[in-house]
Amino acid sequence: MKAIIWLLQVILVSTVAGNQDIFSRSVDSCNLFRDVTQEYRISVYEFTAQAYKDIGPRSSYHFTFSPLSVWIILAALAEGADSYTQQQLFWFLRLPNDPCERLNYYQLATSRYLASSYVNVVSTRSMLFDSNVALNPDWYNFVANNRLIDLSSVPLRDDPQGALNAISLSSVSLTGLDLSGNSVIVDTMDYDGLWSTAFSDATVQRSPFYNMAGKQIGEVDLMRVTKRAKTGFVESINAKFLDLPIGLNGRYRMLFALLKENSDVEAILKKVKNTLIIEYLASARESFVPVEIAIPRFSMTTQVNVRVILEKLGISGFWTNPNSTRHISTPPALPTSFVQRSTITLDNQGIRPAPATTDSLVNVTTNIDPVVGREFVANRPFLFGLFDAETYTCLMSSIYSQPTYT
Repeated sequence: MKAIIWLLQVILVSTVAGNQDIFSRSVDSCNLFRDVTQEYRISVYEFTAQAYKDIGPRSSYHFTFSPLSVWIILAALAEGADSYTQQQLFWFLRLPNDPCERLNYYQLATSRYLASSYVNVVSTRSMLFDSNVALNPDWYNFVANNRLIDLSSVPLRDDPQGALNAISLSSVSLTGLDLSGNSVIVDTMDYDGLWSTAFSDATVQRSPFYNMAGKQIGEVDLMRVTKRAKTGFVESINAKFLDLPIGLNGRYRMLFALLKENSDVEAILKKVKNTLIIEYLASARESFVPVEIAIPRFSMTTQVNVRVILEKLGISGFWTNPNSTRHISTPPALPTSFVQRSTITLDNQGIRPAPATTDSLVNVTTNIDPVVGREFVANRPFLFGLFDAETYTCLMSSIYSQPTYT
């Protein structure tokens, strides 16, 4: 019995010491002499792939979701978790045990959101605690200094309606929040930006939209442009890719994956792996000739119950086990809700005008994979996502399958 008590004391002390170790560090104080960008990308891609597979069926394969935002929030919680939960989350998020490496991951993740006059990419990550909850100051300072998550005090128990008003972080209200506990996590992500090159105003046309079987199910406003573009083909999901730059100097990229006709979307999602974007980048080529491009113009908003997804993926301690969060606050925080609301808007406006003329597409070297061809017309269900151009981190992961007009 004494041996068991001694072992438990060692685990508790090592957990607190481990947390204090990273709490007392900063990226500047770390002597990390290697680039961790590739490992960081794989960790985010892995979580993206898992969430993608779960959200798809729940949303009838029509949704937008910010995996990076949730990844950052979970990383913040992991840094205040007990030893068992922390190791579970480190494994789940593919986070290294070395505190300096983790700090570099966090710096890479949080620096993907850069405000500009051309692109609006806003991630609001918040955890709200009841007024009677006292936060661990070391954990609070760590997540605040590293810009992982905003922490606020609201009267969850004494004034639930007032707390709900405080949680209204945007014009799009959040629904289904459970305020019966001592904390909630709310996350919003908004994208609206200018393409580096505009789609032509004159060629936005109401056009048929088809399901994967080729049957027309409605109509969309197709934005059209003919220009040189980066394309590729990923064999693992049998899809051709289009890579369009966004903002000044292409600071962001929008990737579109058009599945072949008669593809089974559910079966395709099961094949999505953390190497999908790496496969695309290996196949990507800048065309020598213009490509005929047509993409729907639309705005999409999705609210996702992240807690349900995480529970299905095996992350359950945070909601019911006080030991999991005892290093975050007193009494331990037990979030009753974790909800994300994401909005993405694709319009035809751009920084540079659409090309006035096009080059001939006949009898010239194209530098385009023959499987891709010289046109990319998204008039049937497609996968798409917002990435930053520096690391190709996935900021928003989405599927479009429901036309604007039915």
